Amino acid sequence: MNHSAPVSARRAPAPSHSDRLFTRVAPVPSRSTPNTAVAHVRQLCHLGLSPELAMPAILTALHDLVASDSNGFFWVDENYDITNICAEKLLPPEVMRRYFEEFYDAPQTNFKARLRAFAAQKDMIQIMTQTEQFYQSDYYDKIWRHFGAHHAMYAIVRRGARCYGQLSMYRSANDKPFSERDRRELAKVVGYLTDLFATPARSTASDIPLDHYYDSGYSGMMLLDDKGEVSFASPQAQRLFFLATHPTISRRSLVASFREDNPKLLDQIAALIHSAPAGATQAPPQLQLRNCWGEFLLNGYSLQPKLPDTSAGMGVLIEYREPMPIRLLNNMKRSSLSVRQTEVALRLAFGHSQPDIAEQLHIKLGSVEYYKKEAYRKLDVHDRQGLRDRLLS
Repeated sequence: MNHSAPVSARRAPAPSHSDRLFTRVAPVPSRSTPNTAVAHVRQLCHLGLSPELAMPAILTALHDLVASDSNGFFWVDENYDITNICAEKLLPPEVMRRYFEEFYDAPQTNFKARLRAFAAQKDMIQIMTQTEQFYQSDYYDKIWRHFGAHHAMYAIVRRGARCYGQLSMYRSANDKPFSERDRRELAKVVGYLTDLFATPARSTASDIPLDHYYDSGYSGMMLLDDKGEVSFASPQAQRLFFLATHPTISRRSLVASFREDNPKLLDQIAALIHSAPAGATQAPPQLQLRNCWGEFLLNGYSLQPKLPDTSAGMGVLIEYREPMPIRLLNNMKRSSLSVRQTEVALRLAFGHSQPDIAEQLHIKLGSVEYYKKEAYRKLDVHDRQGLRDRLLS
């Protein structure tokens, strides 16, 4: 979310821990250079996935290109209305609803008017730092302070007259402002983001099932009382539960979702936990949810009380799982493969023939064979199936 406040160098007041209700879990450190970071974003954008399914991984990958505290993407329609949001640091639901009700269309903070004017400019990247006047505003007090952001860099993703949305990168008051170098680095991948939106989603390959999902390392814990109401939730659990129950995040979807005080999903997992045999050794009851963001698993546990004849409530572990193509690519990123070896190995794992790979990458067939042998040698595999098994392990 953004605004039209002028630029200043004043530092923002630091938010308290309780303000940070939705936070990003730091990704596994990588050995990315700027060139490999650009290549990784390009590869994610060209997997043939929908923008929603690819965006969580893209936002994480952008940290290797430009350092930031958190990233987000805002989808818009032809009228510049927000139709969806994917963010590493989501506003608390009640704050997000207040934003749409009080500030979204307000003259000083009108999202559509600002974005329309931004999209009409030649420069698609904008750097901003908040002003002292901004920190005295109701908008900061009620909305922005929950981000803990002081510096922002925005990029418009568009093709021709069609604006698909805005990429937002944020830094805290303790971080350096975004620089012209940061702008140049981000500019290297904006075109690939446009490809993601302008190219219809397609199956990556006939023998790569998109309905196979793998652990991403993102999880969070919620505690429920005997009635199935939340008594505690970690920041990551709140974020993942919100994404699991909101395939779209917009003014309309938030108004609809808040009509239910007791989410049916929690009722279901509580019922499963209550019905599980006492002292059973089998796997905990589990709910599986899939939407445009990926797959979410809710594992239920009956907690042991400290005193007899009392209840300690229930625990719910929420896990986010990523689709197979992203799992393959992310694991290649952690390997010692070069950019070209990664591109060839990825297509081999997807089941593409070597002549097809040569055509796709605009290289000679002999070069494909060379990169394949080097990738197999580095990963200690001997064929496509071994390659895929190694990267999915």
